[in-house]
Amino acid sequence: MSFEPTSAAPRKAIVFFERRELNRLLSLYGRMVAAGEWRDYAIDGLAERAVFSIYRRASEAPLYRIEKRPALAKAQGAWAVLGQAGVVLRRGHELKLVFPQYGLPPERLADLDFHHFFLQPMDGPDRAHNTELALRYCLEHPRWRLSLQTHKLLGIP
Repeated sequence: MSFEPTSAAPRKAIVFFERRELNRLLSLYGRMVAAGEWRDYAIDGLAERAVFSIYRRASEAPLYRIEKRPALAKAQGAWAVLGQAGVVLRRGHELKLVFPQYGLPPERLADLDFHHFFLQPMDGPDRAHNTELALRYCLEHPRWRLSLQTHKLLGIP
């Protein structure tokens, strides 16, 4: 009896995040976990795209999917943020930004088509300072409004 291995089909290359991209995604994820907004994530490397999915609870559908599709880089850009319905998010009723986020100043979001723009102070040990920064920014930029999580102000987790 002889054993002749069959030739396996060549594997297709998968798309994945580079180290610096993954560092930025995980840094954002960590800030949002600290702010109490997100709870879980998943990373998928697929034939045509890499996907970073963000969950409020592990048992739910993802709140957002950040997709990297290198084949679309020249046509429309390699990156897209998709909401729960799978729609690319470029416009909406309201945009809430946890503030401050170093590397993402609110001015960079000014061209997006949203009706309301909110700044939510980043939670954590510097919450009081971050609230002061967010309030000051809103006073200097009237398009932005302050968003506070009342339960956190009352000490309710």
